[in-house]
Amino acid sequence: MSQPGGWPTRARVLIAAVILVGAVTLAFRLPDIAAWTLLDLGLCAGLVALVAIGELFQLELPYRSEKVTFSISDAIWTA
Repeated sequence: MSQPGGWPTRARVLIAAVILVGAVTLAFRLPDIAAWTLLDLGLCAGLVALVAIGELFQLELPYRSEKVTFSISDAIWTA
């Protein structure tokens, strides 16, 4: 069922589950992150920045009767 003025309940449950699993996974990996060197932290920050920038550039490709939108980061991860 859809709630008034919002997303369907099933969508809200799915989003909450993904956030919860992500938080548990992050908490599980925190001890490993604490052992990273400055180089590791810098490379991780650089990767995060590049993915965020790549999401800003969208490519629209025609496919039959519709247009499919891809981001630059989609292309990078697919390659």
